Amino acid sequence: MPERLRRARVLRDVAVAVCLAAWMAVAVFRPFIPAVPQMGLDGSWVAALGEAADRHLRWGVDIAYPYGPASPLVTHYGNAAYLPLTLPLVLVTCLLFGACVITLAGNADDGSRSGLGTTLAALVTIGIVASSAAGFPDAVVLVLPLLPVLLVLRPAPVRRGAIWLAMAMAAVTGAVGMAKMGFPVAALPPFLVADAALLIRRRLPVLTLPFFAGFLAGDLAYGQSLGDLPAFLRLEAQVVAGYSDAMAFRGSNAETVAFAISAAVLLALSVAAGYAAPGRSRLALPLAVGLAIIMLLKAGFVRQDLHTTIAWSGLALIAVLLAWTRLRAWRRDAARAVLACATVGAVALSASLADTGASPSARASAALAIEWDRFVSEPSDQLAAAWRLLRNPWAVPAAIDDAKARRWQELRESFPLPRLDGSVDVIPSIQSSVLANGIDYRPRPSFQEYATYTPDLMAANRAFIQGPRAPDRIIFGQEPGYGSLTIDHRYPSFAEGALWPDLMRLYSPECRFDPFLVLRRRAVPAALKLGDLRRTTAAFDEAVSVLPASAAFATVSVRYTLLGRIAALLFRPVPLRMTIVLADGQRQSYRFIPGIGEAGFLVSPMVDDATGFLDLVRGREPAVARRVVAFEIHAPSELRSFVAPEIEVAMQSISVDTTDATDTLEPCDPAS
Repeated sequence: MPERLRRARVLRDVAVAVCLAAWMAVAVFRPFIPAVPQMGLDGSWVAALGEAADRHLRWGVDIAYPYGPASPLVTHYGNAAYLPLTLPLVLVTCLLFGACVITLAGNADDGSRSGLGTTLAALVTIGIVASSAAGFPDAVVLVLPLLPVLLVLRPAPVRRGAIWLAMAMAAVTGAVGMAKMGFPVAALPPFLVADAALLIRRRLPVLTLPFFAGFLAGDLAYGQSLGDLPAFLRLEAQVVAGYSDAMAFRGSNAETVAFAISAAVLLALSVAAGYAAPGRSRLALPLAVGLAIIMLLKAGFVRQDLHTTIAWSGLALIAVLLAWTRLRAWRRDAARAVLACATVGAVALSASLADTGASPSARASAALAIEWDRFVSEPSDQLAAAWRLLRNPWAVPAAIDDAKARRWQELRESFPLPRLDGSVDVIPSIQSSVLANGIDYRPRPSFQEYATYTPDLMAANRAFIQGPRAPDRIIFGQEPGYGSLTIDHRYPSFAEGALWPDLMRLYSPECRFDPFLVLRRRAVPAALKLGDLRRTTAAFDEAVSVLPASAAFATVSVRYTLLGRIAALLFRPVPLRMTIVLADGQRQSYRFIPGIGEAGFLVSPMVDDATGFLDLVRGREPAVARRVVAFEIHAPSELRSFVAPEIEVAMQSISVDTTDATDTLEPCDPAS
């Protein structure tokens, strides 16, 4: 190729890569309009994590949550690190994405008009498909590791520039892993597979080490200490390991089957294309693709609600990448079919978010509105914000601060809290309200009750409550909007269940503001009275008698078989239920979370609000309708081979010295 044409082609590729990167930024990641604090369960963890990074809290010591110090990369929360660190990381990720894609798509571009047309068609396709992940950037991030894998596992000799590009993408993937622990967990296995394949081909492994280097660099860049990294990884491993058990939500079986079939067809095509290509280690790429699909399956179908958008968008993105890089060289008709299905599926996925309960015409209008927002309205707003940033970058930080200040004021007016001196933690997920009211928020490591779902996470919280950094006060009460102390119809006392003996011993009720109770740390811990420990075993569906005491604390251990552990690892665990029998004969059924049951919880009385907890601390005899006399654990009969047949139960009575308790509890002082 003449030098002039070669340079023109390079310039064209750079321009197209930049355009694709810009589209990924404004249509998928949407980073130019930082988010302001919001109310609610999700809004509270977003704000708590963003502010924790500003306060230089230490992940693994002060914080243990599914998201890391770089969480604003996916939440867009406008904290102090957003403009100088998070926004550049997003833009570099998008640029490298565009560079990898244009390199892969350009492999078939021979410089002819047809080759150029193929490349441009591929880029348009990936732009459409990637846009289906708008608002759910997890889909793109979970697929990012396949880009460097595809670059280094090409059957043809790989150019040095492509190797460097793959290494850079692996390093950035590691840095992005500081946003959410599921990201590095998804990236590492494909990188290990690709490097193993390179070793088989007698080439140097080039992905795993840059990935780890990027992860460590991200840890340091976001103000963390490498000395805290072991504790961070240990607790994050608990977060990842317990997620499926605690957060599983079953949806449509038909959708699950449809995804499984689509994934299987795509995987089979990649295997066939791999065997048709020359070279060694032909199964490396299908194995890496299979690992990525498993992570998408878990990201989308463990909690099968809107999360399924992540799985479908990621699968469509993988389909497009494979159609360009492997299927087209094997069977062009198969590649065209996959591209068409992925494109149509991506558009249909966006349209499916319209309200299905409306009339056909209303659904069509809503679907068109969604597509307009994805492809026109939101990208336009992002471009306008990007232009403001370029035109006057010094004014943007002040504008972000002003927007946050106005939002804090709005939240403070809509959810005023009483004046509370000293440091404060909250059991219900109202962290945004605490921050908005200017209270000295001092969170326990796993700071939202529903996310504290393994014994080790409970132990970290207990160590915090018992230690020198424990808060002066704790707000206790129901999760707003759920009518219970916890979510997903779990047993109410699963909300930080293992902490309740410590709350009773170390804190005393101070005041009330409906529907919450404020607990104040005792100057001298109260005497906690524990009865004799009773151990027993039970089978599923067998009633376990509860001790005839005013209050009984229990640990309930359900074990998975090897088959059950494999199912939980690859998809989701067996759904378990707990049925309680009350003294008045009522039976009530709740979700049972094995990790919380093993850590321990108050089994009787049934406490589901602040008043019930106040009665518990004061040692009042529970009402008949609250006293639990027996409980049963249930598993679907067709899945009994996934769980051990015996359930281990330990139980003892519990009470606290109430000699200092008063008969009345005054309202808390109003906010000043």
